[in-house]
Amino acid sequence: MPGLTLGQARAAAPALRAAVADSTARGTAAATVVLAAAAAYVAVSMPQYYRAALAIAIALNLIVLGTRWPRATVLVLLLFMPFLGLVRRLLIAESGWSANDPLLLISPVVAIFLLFRLYVAEGRSPPRDLLGKLVMALLALTLVQAFNPLGVGGIVASLGGLIFLGVPLLFFFIGRELMEERHIRFLAVAMLVIALVVAAYGMWQTELAPSEVLPSWDQAWYEIAGYEALGVSEDANNKIRPFSTFPSNGEYATYLSIGLIFALAMVLHGRFLALLAVPVLAIACFYAGGRSVIALTLLAAVVLTGIRTRSAVVALLVIVVGVGATFAVISAAGPRLDR
Repeated sequence: MPGLTLGQARAAAPALRAAVADSTARGTAAATVVLAAAAAYVAVSMPQYYRAALAIAIALNLIVLGTRWPRATVLVLLLFMPFLGLVRRLLIAESGWSANDPLLLISPVVAIFLLFRLYVAEGRSPPRDLLGKLVMALLALTLVQAFNPLGVGGIVASLGGLIFLGVPLLFFFIGRELMEERHIRFLAVAMLVIALVVAAYGMWQTELAPSEVLPSWDQAWYEIAGYEALGVSEDANNKIRPFSTFPSNGEYATYLSIGLIFALAMVLHGRFLALLAVPVLAIACFYAGGRSVIALTLLAAVVLTGIRTRSAVVALLVIVVGVGATFAVISAAGPRLDR
């Protein structure tokens, strides 16, 4: 700053950052009012833009929340994402379906805003430990690959893939700066509850014939997306693999696996109430039909149990025996499970 010594500039830095954050909040609030009026007009007369209007509304609300409470923004976003697929399906009847859905941009936009707030507005330094450097290197490699002209689908498809590969890596840095142990504990419990909810929805889908009684939004997505992989076989009473609130069976099974491991971790730490969730999630995960997910869940449970012994020798023994037993069960029961 002109006319200020280095010490005075450093002393004024916090006030300047606070002023920037305050002006950003005011500007965002003003933009929200204007865009809310535009959204009201779209809602009345232009249903084809429902997806874009809803995406803008959700993203702006999260950004406004993030100007004051960035930790709450992260938690709200992570708890909303399991239901994004369901929200997209609910809009099919009114605004149709598009693979280039603006709702998919909510997470990237909010992540970029939070990174700007942390590393630009607040002037924080990126992590300098080995893990942080490795993740930064992986993120850089992901960005370089996105501009590979020889990739399948070209550069446009590769840039779209950043939503599924690059954006999750951004949350590593956001989590490092914002999340504390109490937030992680809350998130683990909340995700376990959500896993039970989506498991109930998915198991309900498993017991219903898609051509008869699936909800209209699920049936529409099943038909429009041409998701033939959901079908099991004609001799199985036209059953489908469940997808619950997610856009795919694979994402659904993976989320169930995460919830199951969280429940096991809580039980190992003496929270025996979480034991009630284990059979529900295990059965739902089995009915999801993801063999690789089931195998990885068993392996994760073995490793988690071994680490919990707090003895290097015992942990190694538990892991070796558990991994061997897991592969033995898979080898023996795999062909039967396929049928």
